[in-house]
Amino acid sequence: MKSIAAIIVTYNRRELLAECIRAILSQKDYVPDILVIDNDSSDGTEESLQQLIESGKVTYFNTGSNLGGAGGFHYGIQKAVELGFDYLWIMDDDCIPTDNALSALWSAAKSLSGFGFLSSKVLWKDGSICEMNVQRKTLTRDVQDFKKPLIPVVMSSFVSLFLPSSVVKEVGLPIKEFFLWTDDWEYTRRISRRYACYLVTGSEVIHKSKANIGADISGESVERLDRFNYLYRNDVVLYRREGLKGFAYESVRLTGHVVRVLLKSKDYKLRRIRTIYKGTAAGLRFHPKIEYVNTAGKKSLRVLEAFGEPIADGGQEAFVFGVMEKMDLTGMTIDCLTAYDCRSEHYRSLVERLGGRVYALNLPFAPGKSRENIRKPFREFLKKHPYDVVHIHSGSISVLAIMASASDRAGTKRVIVHSHVDGENDNLKHKVLRLVASLSMRHHVDIYCACSRNAADWKFEPKYAAITHIVKNGIDTERFKYNPYIRANMRDELGLKDMFVIGHVGRFNYQKNHEFLINVFDIVSRRDPSAHLLLVGDGDDMKKIRKIVTFKGLEERVTFIGSVTNVQDYLQAMDVFVCPSVQAHSEF
Repeated sequence: MKSIAAIIVTYNRRELLAECIRAILSQKDYVPDILVIDNDSSDGTEESLQQLIESGKVTYFNTGSNLGGAGGFHYGIQKAVELGFDYLWIMDDDCIPTDNALSALWSAAKSLSGFGFLSSKVLWKDGSICEMNVQRKTLTRDVQDFKKPLIPVVMSSFVSLFLPSSVVKEVGLPIKEFFLWTDDWEYTRRISRRYACYLVTGSEVIHKSKANIGADISGESVERLDRFNYLYRNDVVLYRREGLKGFAYESVRLTGHVVRVLLKSKDYKLRRIRTIYKGTAAGLRFHPKIEYVNTAGKKSLRVLEAFGEPIADGGQEAFVFGVMEKMDLTGMTIDCLTAYDCRSEHYRSLVERLGGRVYALNLPFAPGKSRENIRKPFREFLKKHPYDVVHIHSGSISVLAIMASASDRAGTKRVIVHSHVDGENDNLKHKVLRLVASLSMRHHVDIYCACSRNAADWKFEPKYAAITHIVKNGIDTERFKYNPYIRANMRDELGLKDMFVIGHVGRFNYQKNHEFLINVFDIVSRRDPSAHLLLVGDGDDMKKIRKIVTFKGLEERVTFIGSVTNVQDYLQAMDVFVCPSVQAHSEF
């Protein structure tokens, strides 16, 4: 069995902590290692644990100050991952697991091909469902029926949460600056954006909270009102990341809280409402940074992945960052740069987790026009940030040449240019551009790469195309395994439950042939009233395609998803996937 760390965060509740530890030591089938994270308790917590610490049954850490629940879990999860545990079982000190709580979680983990987190059913002291720990099925809907053994969820509390340490390495640590409240909801939502996550109803724990109610500012004592500043501030961060849907939900929710105060509070109504607005206003200015567990080791070789387009969710980015994530990075640091802007927080977070940084020169992006304006800023950047290797990616031949020249002149030891696409026709203009670019690149490029032989022939003169290294695009197929829970959840979320869903994933540009796809779907939609088209991606031609959809009266039959990081989840929702590209331009 894999190694499991039970992480307990405690503060001045040594009796409850002792009961929690006894329950963990009584687990059937498997007793995990226990890490106690003490937020500098003053009630003799450490002294009460001495026997367990000396026997090796408990590993004790004192944080040195009260970091709050958020800081405590940040500290504990980081320690467990650094110590090399495979799985983490997270809980507060007033969480009392039943004797089969862990075995039920582990059985579910073994039955799934992959998951982000598993959560236990949380009961209160009288055996009823604990109201403050009910998981969310969607952004706005709580779980209500606990009969199924596995229930897909998107948010959960830290009262018995089970997750792989590999997920922590990818998504980072809980936000310690939250201090109190929302840290668990934000963290689990961060995970569920990338992975399927579940409530395991066979795993039960008892939460010995003082009362079986959720946080309610309308009835809270006036002495504890200041705590709610954290709740309303942190909730802004959580729902801001959900886009328009999150903004709408948060607006309605805040209005409801104000109305509840006006109708139900017996005193200090103005102060309670002021707390709501003060906390929310603080949240609008609050942009905490996600921290990661750095396990990459000491670096030596410095590599820059340079992009001639904005860093978004396109194909070349998926290739580069997909390879980076699987590489052994021992002995190197990989940074990334775009001459324009970074539009993907997912990729920015990935690079930072791997020990690198993402730089953006923020130049105006004008496809089809001269890119000469990137030469000087790029060269100046490289003079300030020297690299051993610069690996350049762009759909533009001139950008490859400009960046290669700037890299070489800045003293870069190895310059690599990479072609990720071929074109629709080899006209005179293209031949001239290729010739001029090749005359420049031959003095500055050390290695040529391409995703296919066609892509090499399209970008490079025959002399250099012949020596180009063909680097095939690899895909992690594990992420795309069929999962009925994700399929049902996605189709329900998109309102496509009973539809015949045709889907396409790709950048909106000429090569992907969206106009042809819309024309074909127009015919299909007239033959099948249940047909619906799902388009995942973004790009320069999106406005044009939207106009065609409107002109054909297909607005209600076509859904534009935009750029997303969880493409695999949208694929699960499709009945048919189509790829109408003008011509194949890569090899797999």
